[in-house]
Amino acid sequence: MNNSHTGFRTLNKSIIAALGVGFCSSAFSASWLCTNTDDWNNSACWSTPSIPGATETALIQAAPATDIIINYNNSTTPNEMLDEIVLDAEATGTATLIRNDNFDLNSLNVFIGQRGAGVSSVIQNSGSSDFDIGSLGVSAGSTGYYELNGTASLQWRILQLGGFGSGEFVQSGGNHVINGDFQIGGAGIPSHSATSSGRYTLNGGTLTANGVEDVGRWGSGVFTQNGGTHNVRLLHISRKAGDGLYEMNDGVLSVTERLEVGTIPASNGVFVQNGGSVTVGGSTIISANGHAAGSYQLNGGTLQTTDVRNKRTFIHTGGQLIGDLDNYDQVVFSGAGTRLIQGSVTNQGESHFDQPPFGIRTANSSITLSEGTTLQITDNLTLNDLGSFTLELGGDSFGLDNFVQVGGLASLGGTLELDIFSDFLAEDGDSWTLFSASNISGFFSEALLNENFVDLQFSLSYSATSVDLIASSVAPVPVPAAVWLFGTGLAGIVTVSRRGRKAASKA
Repeated sequence: MNNSHTGFRTLNKSIIAALGVGFCSSAFSASWLCTNTDDWNNSACWSTPSIPGATETALIQAAPATDIIINYNNSTTPNEMLDEIVLDAEATGTATLIRNDNFDLNSLNVFIGQRGAGVSSVIQNSGSSDFDIGSLGVSAGSTGYYELNGTASLQWRILQLGGFGSGEFVQSGGNHVINGDFQIGGAGIPSHSATSSGRYTLNGGTLTANGVEDVGRWGSGVFTQNGGTHNVRLLHISRKAGDGLYEMNDGVLSVTERLEVGTIPASNGVFVQNGGSVTVGGSTIISANGHAAGSYQLNGGTLQTTDVRNKRTFIHTGGQLIGDLDNYDQVVFSGAGTRLIQGSVTNQGESHFDQPPFGIRTANSSITLSEGTTLQITDNLTLNDLGSFTLELGGDSFGLDNFVQVGGLASLGGTLELDIFSDFLAEDGDSWTLFSASNISGFFSEALLNENFVDLQFSLSYSATSVDLIASSVAPVPVPAAVWLFGTGLAGIVTVSRRGRKAASKA
């Protein structure tokens, strides 16, 4: 046995205890002796005269600049439950356990990349495993890697990718189950987790997390889904003071309870959906308390949820949202074509987020419809006072009409801002339907167009089912920045000069 590991095994025990889980053994029963490629079943490669079995502990350590490859062909103790397995490569060494044969490997504790600066890996192409606690990249500077392919099966009670080090898991097939907590990035003690990073790539197969899954806990976490099926009970993208990113390119993500993107004030969560299907049984919450940095970008695919509660940033450039959208901060609809929401949209107006000791953050909810984009809402639209709705009209909007189509009721309020670019090419007598609905109630309290010179006069015309914008020509007379004020009545008028673009308006 290598006694240099004894001190670090004590540290392992303190880390696991801090996480509220058990830690068992205090000494290794068997250590790996062979220094290149060999078989697990070769007893001569173990420090004991027999293959590690039930309740025993196994250490596989690669010395600096040494590459160890172990073929797991265990016909001696495949069904026995080991107490602990440690796979650790030092300096520029590598330690790799390859599982191509259909033999089981079971253990209570599994540490892949414990303290060494080398790369420690498990490649599982076959067989099944039942593990209790697993950690990849346990200490700062260590690297642990796991790959699951084919029809292999693997389950844990608790899995941590990146304790204080770096942990990565790539699944291209098989069945992977975590019955308890699943932490990607910064699973360890908060004050020591700045060095930690975790990454999970799902290309195929099925991943099931029956507990709470954190992508970016205290450190940095990234989940990339290119295919397969991901089932999870409760999903956090940046739960604590870490950075979390979920990139959904294809496949199926099913969340039983809720999806949170940014949880506590110090967290930074980002969800980017480029394709695939995301289904959430409850709410999708962006910035749980309004102080966390959270954003969801829907570029393609389908997001189906009871509601999106947006307290920071929701960007919709493609795909469709099935569910209600409650906006407390900032929503942007952009990209060519029509953005579809199968539900209702509410702009909440002014919101106060009180989170001691971070104080109160106030946000006036805003919705922006970028040029070239139209919006279709199957149910109702509610625009509350103190909120704003911005319509960008430019060259990409030329030929479009009926910019916001509401299948149900539209209740108007707050500020309407029209951002008209010089290439919109409006002419005398032109008209556009800005909003249409089965019934429209209320008026915008004000409409803003901040321009200094005039060559066109614009007016709003309200009816029971639409709000239209009408252009007419006037003599070019300089006027101050215009503010449109509405109470009741048919129309309000403001004269503007069609202006050039501002880069910020296209962001």
